[in-house]
Amino acid sequence: MAKPGSTFTTILCIALFFATLLVIVREYTKETTGHLSQDITTRLAEVSQRAADEFGQNIDLQLNELQSIANFMAQDACTQPGKCLQHYAPLLRAAGMKKFALVALDGTGFCSESGSAFNLERTYKKELFLRALSGTAGFGAISDGTGAKLAIAVPLIRDDKVTAILLGEFEDSIMKKTLVTRAFGDKTSNMVFDDKGRLLFWAVAPGYDIEQTFPQLGEKGLPSSLQEHLLAVFANPGNRPNRFIRDDNHAYYLTHVSLEKYGLQVVSLLPEEVVDHLVDRQNAITSTLAWRMSVLALLVLVFIITILQRDNRTIRRQQEDYRSIISSISGGVIKFSGLHGAFQFISPNFLKMLGYRPEEFAQRFGENFALSIHEADRETALRTMQQQLDAGIPIDVEYRTTAKNGNLVWLYHKGSLVQPGPGQAYIQSIVFDITHNKEAIQAKRISDERYQFILEQHDIIIFEQNLISGHFSCSAKWLQTFGRVFNILEPEAEPGLIPVHVDDRELLKDFQKNVHNTLRKSKVLVELRLRDASGLYHWYRVEASNLISAQGKPVYIIGIITDIDKQKQLELRLRTQATRDSATGMHNKRATEQAISRFLSLHNNLGPDVFAMFMIDFDNFKSINDKFGHAVGDKAIYQMAQIIRRNFRSTDIVGRVGGDEFLVFCTEPMPQYKIRERAMVLVNQLHLQCGNHDDDDIALTASVGIACDPTDGRTFTDLYKHADMATYEAKRRGRNQCVFYAELTASEQQSARESRQAEGKEA
Repeated sequence: MAKPGSTFTTILCIALFFATLLVIVREYTKETTGHLSQDITTRLAEVSQRAADEFGQNIDLQLNELQSIANFMAQDACTQPGKCLQHYAPLLRAAGMKKFALVALDGTGFCSESGSAFNLERTYKKELFLRALSGTAGFGAISDGTGAKLAIAVPLIRDDKVTAILLGEFEDSIMKKTLVTRAFGDKTSNMVFDDKGRLLFWAVAPGYDIEQTFPQLGEKGLPSSLQEHLLAVFANPGNRPNRFIRDDNHAYYLTHVSLEKYGLQVVSLLPEEVVDHLVDRQNAITSTLAWRMSVLALLVLVFIITILQRDNRTIRRQQEDYRSIISSISGGVIKFSGLHGAFQFISPNFLKMLGYRPEEFAQRFGENFALSIHEADRETALRTMQQQLDAGIPIDVEYRTTAKNGNLVWLYHKGSLVQPGPGQAYIQSIVFDITHNKEAIQAKRISDERYQFILEQHDIIIFEQNLISGHFSCSAKWLQTFGRVFNILEPEAEPGLIPVHVDDRELLKDFQKNVHNTLRKSKVLVELRLRDASGLYHWYRVEASNLISAQGKPVYIIGIITDIDKQKQLELRLRTQATRDSATGMHNKRATEQAISRFLSLHNNLGPDVFAMFMIDFDNFKSINDKFGHAVGDKAIYQMAQIIRRNFRSTDIVGRVGGDEFLVFCTEPMPQYKIRERAMVLVNQLHLQCGNHDDDDIALTASVGIACDPTDGRTFTDLYKHADMATYEAKRRGRNQCVFYAELTASEQQSARESRQAEGKEA
């Protein structure tokens, strides 16, 4: 919570800041006002320079225009001045001349204004006339007290000789137009003086006159102070200061520019009242800015105070909430300056947990937090807490402490280091009484040991999985059996993770799916082969049941694994005995038929190659039994069976379907010529001498009939029948050879069919 003193200090600092800001603004106002006059005179000088440039340019323009007219007049000779002057009068008036005369070299001439002879009595005209006689145009200003006129003398030159002089006068209105400026709110007046300080022209803005702008000029003429200043300036062309001139009643800002080419001075005057008005306006703007900033500062102060008050209320409310939370926590809240520092705060719940009153706890442990830890746990707990603080992680430790009644209470301490400022670090923690939890853990440990003891007395493996957390656990027997832990309930993330036999993987997938998808408590089991720690596959029965939550969803799975390898081996031996021929170890007739039929139902051969069925029937076998006995016959059957087995792959289906008849089905499609090559090799190898190793021995050979899928049939019955017919044809042709059913003629097929039917009736 912010203290009132802190709030007051904050407000005072902000007030001082804005007061300083106002002082700066005031100083800025003074500085701006001080420089304003200088800025005005600088701008006035620019105005005067611009007016002087335009005035001089206008004089040059007039002289050039009159010189052009004079050149035309010189070319016309002008022997009769009166007529010549009347002829060019429109051009001269258009050029701005009001009075003009054409004067001969002797001083006589004709005047346009009087229409009579012209004389050179006036001094300025004589001066201009004499200048023009030298071939140079002359320009002069004539002051009459209220204004001025411009007099011009232009020589008429023909064949490089002056033949006459053109004299003329301009009204001041023509020249005043170039002197008018609109600077400083139309209050600037521009004047033209000669070198003697005589005022020739002046110009004020439209809508004003010289008497309104400068009343003293209209009443008294040029003030003496101004005239003296101008004469001083005109006398020294190198010294052209801009001055502030004041007389008895008026004051002016003044600047001037010299037109040395014509002996004139252009002067710009600005009344002091205009400058005062500009200064007052600038001061008004600055004052307005200062007032606005003061109001803004006041509003900001009010806003800041409002924010601080709101923050204080928020802090007080948070503190109330904090106290409410602390009182509602089942554990206690403590704050202490360090692991060996004093307690700074102890919540009532913490004292209630241990049974102490505040003064009792302070007297016993208040000056050192470490003393509150039971002596047997103190060193370990403090070391753990220090390591956690050094690593910058929250404190998370359990230890015992002594309650007031002398009992040891287990506490779970969760805290962190707080650093509100330099040198102000402390530890703030929440402490819970976990004595009952510790007792429950002890009871569970005893129960687990009892459970483990029972497990060790039985040859079963137990596994469990929490479906919420995903945690999988198993008994020690699991690791002894398989050498490593794997989750048999979850699909393999990588092949080979679960050591299941490749032929049983689909069974395992179905088992996993059924266990997880069962929505009621039921048992799911599967029998499959798993590889043990020695690398051998054994048969195991895996059983699992799930536990259902109140919402009807599986939350836990428990199962057992039982070794059924001996039982399974016994079953396999019994099943093998039922499907195998005892003399050769091959499939018996029924197993052979089932295996071939199942293969044909799963494979649909659409390629150019074919599957082949070999019917093998031994020649003269009955003679061997009759002459040498069944023992020799059985031995011969076994030897011939081994030859047959060696000629075919382990994946081919090989079986004994009769006393001396064997059936082989090749599960790899082959071209016709490959089948023939294999059959010829087989016939050549199936040759055995049976007897007592004397001249009476009987040669045992084989006749082979071959039928192909799909050319000779698509079912076991068709292929068997056609292979049998091909075998009969091989015997009829002389035995010890192979015949393809596809090579039999229609008559041969019919003969084989009738012979087999006859044998069946005899049997």
